[in-house]
Amino acid sequence: MKRLSSAIVVVLMSCVWLSACGTGSAGGAVGAVQNWLAAYAQFDSKGVLDLTCSTQKAQITRTLDQLTSSSTSLASLKDLFAFDFTKLTFVENSNDGKTAVIHLGGQMTIKIFGQTQSQDMDQDVPVVLESGQWKVCGSLPNQ
Repeated sequence: MKRLSSAIVVVLMSCVWLSACGTGSAGGAVGAVQNWLAAYAQFDSKGVLDLTCSTQKAQITRTLDQLTSSSTSLASLKDLFAFDFTKLTFVENSNDGKTAVIHLGGQMTIKIFGQTQSQDMDQDVPVVLESGQWKVCGSLPNQ
């Protein structure tokens, strides 16, 4: 159970780091953030890695490996979490064609083990253009 608790903490820290999840089909830098978070909320490791910049892939891979190193699979974790991101805003604060900053505001709600917790969001997410595709590129707090 301790390993499951550790996995939950890692997931929540990562979601808080990026502050939200969206499922919109927007393109560009905003769409990259929304799609990255949607993949993370679904525990879609391929989707997450496809939308992560090259300098952050190793860190994200380690995080995902921690989730699957216990007896808990990503699929079973997906069944434990429900995310509501309908009250979030995604605003492109800057974009020079190579890098962008997407500001996340509003509120996200996470339901886990039948309990719901809401959190106000006010955070910037860096995004970079790599090989013609926008990718999320930030670091986790305290790492």
